[in-house]
Amino acid sequence: KYGAKKTIWQGRKYDSKGEAGLAQEIELLAKSGEVVRVEPQKTFPLFGKNGGKVCSHRVDFLLTFKDGTQEVWEAKAPITMTRMWQTQRRLMEDNYPEIKYIVITAKGNWFKKRNF
Repeated sequence: KYGAKKTIWQGRKYDSKGEAGLAQEIELLAKSGEVVRVEPQKTFPLFGKNGGKVCSHRVDFLLTFKDGTQEVWEAKAPITMTRMWQTQRRLMEDNYPEIKYIVITAKGNWFKKRNF
């Protein structure tokens, strides 16, 4: 859609090279025991202020750490940060305040965590 190249890593197809690279980083965290559960392509229902369902939001990864905390990790290029995505991210943060939402952008071979 935005010129991303689908990438296969360990038999799973990812939407971009960045997302596949992020999956590799997450696997290292899982092998070290820091991450105890990884849910790729997790879909969350999103609700408005009156409780009605507005839409759904599918995140790249939902991670559960050994201390029980959860984080969403999204691999994003600036061009993919559309208004619709920004709205969904805000709704996600409002609906699930206990889950930290982290956007990771690629710069060369390095990933940078960004909180918006």
